[in-house]
Amino acid sequence: MSNPYASIFQVRVEGADLVCAATRATWFGGGHDPDDSGDTASGFSTKKNPGCFGCALPLDFNRPRNNPCAGSPLGIIPWFTPVAVTNLHGGGTVQVKLIDLGPSAPPNAHAGIDLTVAAFEQLGGNLRVGELTVSWRIIGGAKFLRKGAAVA
Repeated sequence: MSNPYASIFQVRVEGADLVCAATRATWFGGGHDPDDSGDTASGFSTKKNPGCFGCALPLDFNRPRNNPCAGSPLGIIPWFTPVAVTNLHGGGTVQVKLIDLGPSAPPNAHAGIDLTVAAFEQLGGNLRVGELTVSWRIIGGAKFLRKGAAVA
């Protein structure tokens, strides 16, 4: 399967980690997102936990139907796996937990990671602007790389 995310982010293996050197981050969840119920694929509620530091990554579960992240180089990664996210324009680094699935494959989305409101703001993000340029590192994630996935 081709990688619809290739124009959004590239993944490389560094030791035991999966690394994305630069991609767009958007925010989701909590009380700030009227289109989001707060429920996540992991079962963690962003509405009940508005201060949580979490993220959503496009995981390809190889489901033929209703898979908004089909074609992503990221396969199944366990929920709550730690992810370090760095604002590439001087906003620092935060460690978040993987709690949700997304962003959807292009053209529906144009980001490589979604962050909870608290994590997005901690990195210096402005909710009105809605995006940041970040790098991310899935700690210990190399073992979860989808077989045959193209990596940089």
